[in-house]
Amino acid sequence: MQATAFGVSVAGLTSQTGLHCSSGRPRSGFLHRFGGRLGTAQMEPTRITTTSTSMLQPLSGRNRLRLLSASSDNIDWDKKINQAVDRLEPYNELLGLPTPLVYSRFLSEALDFNADCYLKLENFTKTKSFKCRGALHFLLHALEQGASFERAVAVSAGNHSQGVALAATLLGKKSLIVMPEGTDVEKVARTDAFGAEVILHGSSLAEAAELAKKLASEPGELFVHPFDEEEVLAGQATVGREILEALPDVDKIVAPIGGGGLFGGLCAAVPESVEVIGVQTKAMPSFYNSMRESQIEEVPAKKTIAAGIAVSRPTGLAVDLALKRKTPVHTVNESQIKQAVKQLFEESCLKVEGAGAVGVAALLAGKLDPVVSPEITKLDIDAAAKSNSMRNADDSNEVKRTKIVFVVSGGNIGPDMFSECLT
Repeated sequence: MQATAFGVSVAGLTSQTGLHCSSGRPRSGFLHRFGGRLGTAQMEPTRITTTSTSMLQPLSGRNRLRLLSASSDNIDWDKKINQAVDRLEPYNELLGLPTPLVYSRFLSEALDFNADCYLKLENFTKTKSFKCRGALHFLLHALEQGASFERAVAVSAGNHSQGVALAATLLGKKSLIVMPEGTDVEKVARTDAFGAEVILHGSSLAEAAELAKKLASEPGELFVHPFDEEEVLAGQATVGREILEALPDVDKIVAPIGGGGLFGGLCAAVPESVEVIGVQTKAMPSFYNSMRESQIEEVPAKKTIAAGIAVSRPTGLAVDLALKRKTPVHTVNESQIKQAVKQLFEESCLKVEGAGAVGVAALLAGKLDPVVSPEITKLDIDAAAKSNSMRNADDSNEVKRTKIVFVVSGGNIGPDMFSECLT
């Protein structure tokens, strides 16, 4: 499955910092690519505006909150994820699913001879991110339950916004996305191209969220949370199901963590025999801190190359799932993330955003050692190395290689940031 790129020109969008502007979207080309199967959404010109932040106070300091606000104890995740697979199946072609799972010689060699590494390329969806899975599943479930709404409302710095915009358009609904001022111009343009009305507001995701929730309280509006919803997690969990189908004997899955939608979905989707490892940016380690303290921890917003996972407060659902599995979580710094983006491009010809590269960053930084299966001893490895027979040994002498999947969660990175990573 090849990714589809949409060339977008947004007239009047001259600044990333929030000038009032409007755009005429290239709707005809978008409709043509999907063969006219987008329902009956009204394709009206989009309003892109900004609002004052004076009425909102930014998050100050690191605040300890109460114990987990959500528990997964009474949720039948297998049933939910099976339903998500079934609901999304008719839309797979339109979303670009299933995404490829490819062997990475570069990463496998980085681990010498003890592991086979694979990349799950979620940057190959139509929105260049896994987010379209959870967004569409949430809306499909809402409609099944009889929800009556005309417009989906969401807040996002990029990937979730595009997922909601595409999902709403596919279902013949409108969408309104609130994005922080300073959001990458390319992400704003792509969100607009998928059918959304965009409002630029606030200096952080938290400030944008306040406005989005206020707007979603109006009649006919439905708020789509980026991660703190069971049905969103179930939709993201289909990533895990695809991995198991393509690589049944996978040993480990390494995935980025922001709010926990993808990571929680993976924890729910794969058996206990598969180790799920999370990686978060050190700039905003809210999930890492929550795992360490066994309770929800909130951190202040900071600028990071991994903007797609820059979340101040994770979902209790995902933290609960991860704590029960005792999953390891690592953090990586800005230079390590940039190096991973560069290496993925130079070695694998992949354009990956910072958030999507944190798993590989952890590997290259030595955060994931040891990666050898527990039953493999140092003597086993030394013997295999001396005989140089890891790949060609007969069954009686072959040492088991650990199979690791790195989830590349997205590829929406602006040209300036991408160039910075390559220098």
